[in-house]
Amino acid sequence: MRKVGALLLATPAAVVALAACGSVPDTAGPAAATPEPGGCAFVGPLSDATGVGPRVVFVTRGAGAQSACDAELADPRNASRHFAPAYIPTGSPVCTYFDSHDAPPEGGRTYELFGDGASTLCEAITPRPSGG
Repeated sequence: MRKVGALLLATPAAVVALAACGSVPDTAGPAAATPEPGGCAFVGPLSDATGVGPRVVFVTRGAGAQSACDAELADPRNASRHFAPAYIPTGSPVCTYFDSHDAPPEGGRTYELFGDGASTLCEAITPRPSGG
């Protein structure tokens, strides 16, 4: 999550990329979470600096999902990220990623990304094919 957290800092390029790529509907839902067996979600803005703007909903599923979300929300390193519990959105995620940078319970998990800021974040974390 630390790598993704660093990417959450909005930059002019990220804002331009969001405008150029379009956005997905805001699926963040209310801040209060409804537990779903085997899954949980938290939401935060694309910009850590302001706490407003395009939002990304992170969803993880399976055994230990709630522990992972609780750990992300409680992590002091995430205090400036304005994370909050969220409902698990319906529909398909914009992308998924595997958190290999953090220790469990946050790390070692696959996260699905939803929300109006997800397309920008997905572009930033998706490996590009090398030209040549």
